[in-house]
Amino acid sequence: MRSPTSYCSSCNARIFWAKTGSDKAIPLDLASVPKADHGKLSLRYSAVEGHVVHFTTCTNPQRKRGA
Repeated sequence: MRSPTSYCSSCNARIFWAKTGSDKAIPLDLASVPKADHGKLSLRYSAVEGHVVHFTTCTNPQRKRGA
């Protein structure tokens, strides 16, 4: 099974993969995921819980798009 944490291919930041309400993968900033949840293999994205979507904080988003 794939680890829920990896590195952003654009900026190399540590990210946590979660699921949206429609079961699509979404990268979260690892710092926004409570340490107690780091070992979970499955986590639901929740703005209420304070999760931050990595797309909003990526320092090199154009690299992924090929620009």
